[in-house]
Amino acid sequence: MSYSKQLTRFCLALTALATSSIAIQAGSPTGALSKYAESRSWSNDTGQFRIDGKLQSAEDNKVKILKSDNRVITVPLDKLSEEDQKFVNEFLAAEAKQESPANPFAGGEKANPFAGGQPASAMLNDPSQGGIPQKMAVVGGVRPITASPSPGLWDVKPPFALPPLKLHDTIVPLNLPKPFASKLTIGAGGRGPTVVLNNYKQSHRQEENISRFVIYDPVTEQASPIVEYNQPWKLMSVAPNGGMMVAVRDNGWGRGSDLALFKIEDNQLKPLYWFNAVAGDREEIYWASFLPGNRLATISSEKLVIIWDLNNPAGPKAVYQGSTGGPKKAITSPAGELMIFPAGNNIAVVDTINAKLAGWIERETAPTELALSSDGRTLAAFHPFAVTLYSMETGAELKKFAVSHGFSEVNFRWIGDHLMVGNVVYDVQRELAIWNYQGLPDGYDVYYGDYHLAAFGEDKRTTLTIFKLPHAAALAAAENVDPLAVYAMRPGDGVKVVFNLSGAPAQVQQDAQNAVQAKIDELGWVKLDNAVTVMEITVEPLKQDTQDYYVRKGFGPFFAPSFGQPTGPKETVTFTPWKHSLVIKVGGKQIYSTGYTRSAPQNLQLKENESPQAAVNRIVQPDGKSFKTMKVPPHLLKPEYQGGMGSSRLTKAGLN
Repeated sequence: MSYSKQLTRFCLALTALATSSIAIQAGSPTGALSKYAESRSWSNDTGQFRIDGKLQSAEDNKVKILKSDNRVITVPLDKLSEEDQKFVNEFLAAEAKQESPANPFAGGEKANPFAGGQPASAMLNDPSQGGIPQKMAVVGGVRPITASPSPGLWDVKPPFALPPLKLHDTIVPLNLPKPFASKLTIGAGGRGPTVVLNNYKQSHRQEENISRFVIYDPVTEQASPIVEYNQPWKLMSVAPNGGMMVAVRDNGWGRGSDLALFKIEDNQLKPLYWFNAVAGDREEIYWASFLPGNRLATISSEKLVIIWDLNNPAGPKAVYQGSTGGPKKAITSPAGELMIFPAGNNIAVVDTINAKLAGWIERETAPTELALSSDGRTLAAFHPFAVTLYSMETGAELKKFAVSHGFSEVNFRWIGDHLMVGNVVYDVQRELAIWNYQGLPDGYDVYYGDYHLAAFGEDKRTTLTIFKLPHAAALAAAENVDPLAVYAMRPGDGVKVVFNLSGAPAQVQQDAQNAVQAKIDELGWVKLDNAVTVMEITVEPLKQDTQDYYVRKGFGPFFAPSFGQPTGPKETVTFTPWKHSLVIKVGGKQIYSTGYTRSAPQNLQLKENESPQAAVNRIVQPDGKSFKTMKVPPHLLKPEYQGGMGSSRLTKAGLN
């Protein structure tokens, strides 16, 4: 019997079996679930038969598959392979979540779940807050956020996905001024999304304090009138359904202790109330984000996490409290069911519905930045020169790949299926730097789904740009690039080492050679005398210099003043700075460098009977062992690929 006849009989048999099944209303993979409608290969539970087609609909016990010839076959779910059953059950679970009334993205914009209950009769109308009424925070009976870290802990329910956005690239001039010394910020939320632009100025002169807000709807392309307050309210977060926002009254550096809640309705901003969200006089709010169930999470300068219930008529009630142990910010899932932050070397995932630690990812290195994909399926962790991806279904590591960014703090965001690291967009599947987007307005932009929204402020107006990234030209440039061909160095590759140590003492030279060999072993490289890649190690004295030290009352014995008038006697010391450098070249072209110069310190702590000159002589010495601790990424991109396949500059006029 031919293979085609076997396949036909297989399909007919499954169709016949399905006719006796109990019917349940079928679901179709559309909208936010459209990824389940992509063509795939289907097989039966024995693996002997296979067809190609798209999932048309599914029920608890049967599946309809649209074949390439546009014929539809119906197959009992339990007759499919284990992999196909898992795929269908995953779709059914995702579909159930989409229909859940708890999902702020489900079925279009429903009634705002973050509206805040009824106004309290005891509201205080404080004119100093720009006419926004005040509610008193209720802080009695706060319960702890349950946290019991343990290896392998993973009781995380996959979060709601942000539905796909249907926007077009656009440039929008808005009549929102940005006067000199004022600041600008932007936020977004909801399916539209609802975009909020905020200009504010904080000053020690009360009459100069001001904040302005504009709401923009990208679907209707309508902007609200400017809403203005005589207090410096700074936007912090927009609710997931776009129906509410929270702002902090800036006391300086964009932080403060008072939070104001606003309702967004019919493209209009309406103030609800403000409240004091901290306990201590000097404590300030660093981070805030909306949670399901009409709640708000805040993190203060004291690393204190509070979950507020906004339904309480008397005022926002603190219902849960905990500590991050270090970070003053977190990330949340698109709908806010999960709050995620670094915990030392590890990653903590808090279920905000039940206020308990639900997931714990153990790592060897501390993540400095975290980002969760808009579909809620993948968590990305950044550590200098590396990104690690984790599954939000299991908590397991998916992959780790190299990036060319070595700073601890970096712009780190998902944009669709890609990652923005610094200014460079990476294809995470191919582990490839695609494009360098320069001119990103730091703090004046937001990533939402696969769109980048940026605000460019001028004295009398603000320009809003909305672009899908990476753009078509960037994707086309990277389409046929072999990801393995972009690296100059990877673990297993050879490197030639050249030492320039003639001016250093013998022991320092020996220490440097040992430290460099240890570093090469750590990177997984191989030391080869004929390698194309060359590592140049230099320890050399620089030109002799002098430094003045003064006795300062209350500041210890000696301090080299950088400002102000010194007090006490002065002593001038001489010293020879020592330069330590590690440079990597390919074909004579530098692809990486690091190092430092050991010089006279800013201040001195003298030993007993020690002079300042003797102390400087003791401190300013070459250190060959320092090469062991220098940061060097194990993967190094070729110079032409370090910024992706090309670059564009984002301006108020668009991508150039």
